[in-house]
Amino acid sequence: MAAFARNRTSRYRFTPRKLCLLYVLVVHVICIIGISFFVQNDFDLAQQIKEVKPTTQHRAAPNMDVLMTWGHGGFGVNLDSVKLRKQHRKNAAADFRHQLGLNEYLSNRISLRRSLPDVRDPRCRSKDAPGMTPSIFQDVSVILLFHLEPRSVLLRAVFSILDRTPGEFLTEVILVDQGSESPELSKPQLENYLSAISKKIKVIRSQTSLTYSEAIIAGTSNAFGTAVVFLNARCECTEGWLTPLLAWLQISPTSVAVPVVDTINNDTFKYVRTSNSKLSVATFSWDLSLKRKRIPQYRHPRVAYRPESSPIMADGIFAINRELFIAVGAYTPSLNGTSISNLEFSLRAWLCGSRIELIPCSRVGLISVPDDTLGKIIFEDNCFPYLNET
Repeated sequence: MAAFARNRTSRYRFTPRKLCLLYVLVVHVICIIGISFFVQNDFDLAQQIKEVKPTTQHRAAPNMDVLMTWGHGGFGVNLDSVKLRKQHRKNAAADFRHQLGLNEYLSNRISLRRSLPDVRDPRCRSKDAPGMTPSIFQDVSVILLFHLEPRSVLLRAVFSILDRTPGEFLTEVILVDQGSESPELSKPQLENYLSAISKKIKVIRSQTSLTYSEAIIAGTSNAFGTAVVFLNARCECTEGWLTPLLAWLQISPTSVAVPVVDTINNDTFKYVRTSNSKLSVATFSWDLSLKRKRIPQYRHPRVAYRPESSPIMADGIFAINRELFIAVGAYTPSLNGTSISNLEFSLRAWLCGSRIELIPCSRVGLISVPDDTLGKIIFEDNCFPYLNET
């Protein structure tokens, strides 16, 4: 028994060899944990710090890791809170395009196919909601105007259309150049890039600069869809944006369907949803300046998912039957200015028996930039007389 106990004790005795093996094992475990820690830190740091090198096309080329993370989900990016190298921060200040008033430096580093939140009311997603019924407009032409926008802003708008529009509805996407001077948007660079994305995209150019009205007419004359949808190059379409517009055109073929235009911050590119309490329709004063009337509070439960009549449209973002648009007279080519052109068309459509309807189940984001042609926007909380009567 004593010999057996002595042999059992010696089996668990820490000899120098065993201590050496244990030491090597502990060192390996510590190294593995340390490497994992530093790799994770480097990965997190890559999301915030952009290690870029100057190129001939741009002072600071976008980092691919940043392009895959920034801006997704509609979240904004505040460059003041992000660690940037001194030279990169100088480039960021230089690339802030004051001509249009948006942060081009950040736009070039946000994913061109970033995800956006579904900001629709939950009732808009049900099968019984407007926009879930089959539409007679099985062929739609989307017309996109661009002029001073950076290339990244334009491409983000194009990708949002292609990614969030049912393929069976979309016939073509027509880009109308109003006279852009950017080399990145020149011919054939832009055409070659877009042709590789989709065969449904075509670019319309002119020998001279086009006014807003002339660009609208040029896009319509080259469209083949039964319905046409006009968008701005600063737009980003959200999930389910098109079908509610087409559904209302099916119910009321002589109407002009207008989506709710949410705000995209021009500095951080944050998508800001317009709440039901802040929904408004466009109107104008006697001096033809643009105003917005907030929809009365007692109509908020209804207006969250049902169309609301609007006197005019302000942003030039709307859907209409193409034949009706031509019959009404389209836009007046001699008018120069977004606001006055939209106002004049709205009045002409009303005189021809059409109605402008705000479709809350359709949401489109628009980068907010200062635009002198829109005039001063005045918000009023007073109810419309006809709303009080109803």
